[in-house]
Amino acid sequence: MKQSSEPARIEGGGSSSQWPVGPESTTTVGAARLVMLDELDERYAELRLSRPAVVGVLRRSLERDGLLRPLLLNLEQSGKLALVDGFKRVRALRELGHESALAWVVHLDDTGVRTAMLAHNTPHRGLCELEEAWVIRSLVRGCQLQQRKVAELLGRHRSWVCRRLMLAERLDESVQQDIRLGLINPTVARELGRLPRGNQARVALNARKHGLSSRHCATLVERALRCHDERQLEALLRDPWRYGVADGEPAQPPPDRGLGQAAEQLRQQLVRMGHAAGSLCESCGQPPLSAVSKAELLVLGAVIPDVRARCSQALQQLDELLQLSKGA
Repeated sequence: MKQSSEPARIEGGGSSSQWPVGPESTTTVGAARLVMLDELDERYAELRLSRPAVVGVLRRSLERDGLLRPLLLNLEQSGKLALVDGFKRVRALRELGHESALAWVVHLDDTGVRTAMLAHNTPHRGLCELEEAWVIRSLVRGCQLQQRKVAELLGRHRSWVCRRLMLAERLDESVQQDIRLGLINPTVARELGRLPRGNQARVALNARKHGLSSRHCATLVERALRCHDERQLEALLRDPWRYGVADGEPAQPPPDRGLGQAAEQLRQQLVRMGHAAGSLCESCGQPPLSAVSKAELLVLGAVIPDVRARCSQALQQLDELLQLSKGA
């Protein structure tokens, strides 16, 4: 098995270095030392997202250049080494078969660890808004700190702390869990948080179902907020493409990266078919149809039998696919 004890470059390695914990205080650490990956305590991982795509980029970087920045660990009174920063690097190292890595070791209490997670990632924007929100909530609710104190520790305005806390507490727990699992892009968290908690999971589910991008999700949330009743919301979620979530763009959902080529092609066709069927039902139910002349009806009538035959065959195949999906 490999060991990552020979990185190409170590930022801050060698002589002692400093990294910020708060706006005015620093914790001095010595030279990076080699630690075994299987000895790390990763309980703070609940405050971070796994982000497989980012891990993949890191993995390629590690293969090419080695570990560019040591991990950051906290040595606790119990003797455990708790991982503070470097969760994605650890995952990428393990995927490459490494058993050890260089790390800086500090001595902090629980509040200091959580504060350090934010402070250490601020320069390179290593945390997304939702991850920041989780850490802020853990400081306010778990460590029982006032928002003013958290703002002082981080050198942030109190309004920034308040916004992050509101994001974590307004977002439905089931939606947060889906984000942790990678089912929902974390960039849409703030948009979903604008909705009543009772509607967030429904909107998120239908956004996934229709393959909406982050930008389209923002539009969907905006449309949902304008709905006056349950009937309007249900119609919007049933076919968001028909209600302008992609105005000025072709009604084609972005690809689902988790599917293979054949499955993705089939998913795209199903979404387009649903959109076309919805548009047809809407057109047939509108008054303009009654204004179609007899001559025009003859032209339409010549097309309908072939369309009905194709739709009938498609429905049979959909039933077969549905049964297969239930047994999967």
